Amino acid sequence: MKQSYLNDEIITIAKKIYKIDLSGYKPSFIDRRLKLIAMRKGIFNARQFKDLIINSGEFNHYLEEEIPVHVTSLFRDHDFFNSLINQISNQYNNAGILKIWHPGCSDGSEVYSMAMLMESRMNHIDFKLLGTDISHESILTARSGSLNCKNLHEVQSLFRASGGKGSVREHVISSANSFVIRQKLYDKIRFSRHVLGSDSKFTKFDVIICRNMLMYYNDKAKEKITKDLYDSLHTGGILAIGKQESIHNLEITSKLKILDKKNKIYKKLE
Repeated sequence: MKQSYLNDEIITIAKKIYKIDLSGYKPSFIDRRLKLIAMRKGIFNARQFKDLIINSGEFNHYLEEEIPVHVTSLFRDHDFFNSLINQISNQYNNAGILKIWHPGCSDGSEVYSMAMLMESRMNHIDFKLLGTDISHESILTARSGSLNCKNLHEVQSLFRASGGKGSVREHVISSANSFVIRQKLYDKIRFSRHVLGSDSKFTKFDVIICRNMLMYYNDKAKEKITKDLYDSLHTGGILAIGKQESIHNLEITSKLKILDKKNKIYKKLE
């Protein structure tokens, strides 16, 4: 396919008809995602793509589900989780209530991972977790409380490597095909659809975990998103981003203290 699917006309049509703004993504990323959609739909040129967007009343759903990258798993990157839970324990061990937000939560695996770690390490305080995502399907999956099945021994190993104490069985009910979060822990978690950088900002959280999302946005959108995340944190709150991401040249950088350079964990100073 020689002709690029990334052009202003397609982006304009998607925003005008479906209120979906694709302009904040990096050109290289959105081009790859649009080409992937085209391949799956059997589209061979930009004109066919535009016709489909204009004439298909349900194409907005396809854009919302296929443009974002949904890569997640339980305790993904246990080194990160171990560092984060230690930072939270050191700073908030005597907190009355702790509020944690996971933008771009996908199917909820990492939200549930964090919930299990919090319950095992800090069950003496009240904590609440919010997971948000642009994808309706991801939110529905997350709300089910049922996680992709892995070997229980493997999950236990990852749980302990991530800083968890005790047994993962205290937090999940395992079966042949899935893990189901126990009701006591599930009640501490809420999932909601939210478009980061576009929808209204939330206030206020003690911890925000936004990993592996900023890398897909252009500089202007990344500046807006990180500002929204910063504004949604209490002073002294913790912000965590992906290891491969950088915020060193953004406006908020001077207002953050590095807690863990390797795992990209920061503290809001003011």
